[in-house]
Amino acid sequence: MELRRAAEGAWATCDVVVLPTIAEYPTVNALLAEPVKLNSRLGLFTNFANLFDTAALSVPTGTMSDGLP
Repeated sequence: MELRRAAEGAWATCDVVVLPTIAEYPTVNALLAEPVKLNSRLGLFTNFANLFDTAALSVPTGTMSDGLP
């Protein structure tokens, strides 16, 4: 809660914060082999929303040439 109060001044200057949702697209086999490690990396850009008890929204923006988002 202390960090959230400290950040409230910065939030007041923003209308929106836009970040990537995930940095990589692991395979199911990779997740099964190292679930904790990969899930930790998957939350790299979005974990702060949980820690600050704020809302986050993931918005698809299209696909790359390999078909991934």
